[in-house]
Amino acid sequence: MKGCLITLFLSFCLVSGGFAQLQSVEVGIDGLTCSLCARGVEKSIQKLSFIEEVKMDLAGTKMNVRFLDREKVDVHLIAKSVEDAGFSVRYLTATLLGKELLPLASKGFLYENDLYHMIGPDQLLPPGSFSVRFIGKAYQSKKEFKKWKTSLEDAMAEVSPLYSHIYFITL
Repeated sequence: MKGCLITLFLSFCLVSGGFAQLQSVEVGIDGLTCSLCARGVEKSIQKLSFIEEVKMDLAGTKMNVRFLDREKVDVHLIAKSVEDAGFSVRYLTATLLGKELLPLASKGFLYENDLYHMIGPDQLLPPGSFSVRFIGKAYQSKKEFKKWKTSLEDAMAEVSPLYSHIYFITL
């Protein structure tokens, strides 16, 4: 009975995101040249249900986004919202708080039924708060994506499509 309760608790924690929490993202935005542009992107991002706060940095052509606690975050929707506002993502970096995060064979982790698969040399997840950079056409400039294209193709062959989203990341 005790074993069943522990298994049930661990399953609940994995489903509810108890082991990790996406705290924020920083998004580099290409084409952001004026305050009206920044306001358009900000409004587009604020429409997402999991957003707590958006801070635009016009001088740095980037934005910082904080998320509501205990809400499932869809990183793809953030990138899509930037694109829908008429701009492109130069980079997307997320800060996570990992509490007893369960790594998957040194190649990533699960969060809210999304797979975060690491690209590059085998990397151990650091304890506490850490940052990851997203790899892919939607999350990088064309020039940066070209550098990662072969590694991304190799990583795509390693994963199973059983998850809501599969994100490719590096520390």
